[in-house]
Amino acid sequence: MLTIDWGRMFVAVRDKAFRHKPDEQKAYLHRKTGEIVLITELRQADSYAAHPDEWLEIPKCSSYDREGFIREFLAQHGIEAEFV
Repeated sequence: MLTIDWGRMFVAVRDKAFRHKPDEQKAYLHRKTGEIVLITELRQADSYAAHPDEWLEIPKCSSYDREGFIREFLAQHGIEAEFV
């Protein structure tokens, strides 16, 4: 079971999480450690996207039920997590 920082995950799924255009925002979750990386420059995203066995891109959520969205996203990828 992964331990995931709830605050970082909440920011990662927000469709306006950064002060950049939505298409310039990416976030990745490390499948084994639960680390979340927030990226504002797409060229930085290449190194994470190149390792999908380790890093999972976190999708954006535009609904108000972000908690449900996050839990469904993790379940779809077979990730069991506790939040801190």
